[in-house]
Amino acid sequence: MNNNELLQPTAALIVKSLHLDDNTFADVDAFEALRQRVRSVVENMLEHDPQRFINMLYIMDISEKKVAEVLRAPKQENDDVYLQLADVIIARELKKVETRLAYKEKFTAEEDGEKW
Repeated sequence: MNNNELLQPTAALIVKSLHLDDNTFADVDAFEALRQRVRSVVENMLEHDPQRFINMLYIMDISEKKVAEVLRAPKQENDDVYLQLADVIIARELKKVETRLAYKEKFTAEEDGEKW
């Protein structure tokens, strides 16, 4: 499965993890669109409810080290911290989707092999 095929399940997982309105990512059809949507959510949460953002990172099992690296990295004029944090979130949620699919396929293959 390629990354484009994983966009919808990843977007759905982000909606669930961030407790967002289901329609927030309903029409995501490209990776860049997903990045921009998550970026706007990150910006909104950090500006209006940073504690909720931190809690969501914990719930999504996002490494504090990765977040700290983004926040502490020297910034260039065109750097977008919100977009960098969005990339960290998307990467983690994408990894979860890939892992779940891999185990689902493995489990299905094992079931097919066990015929009583």
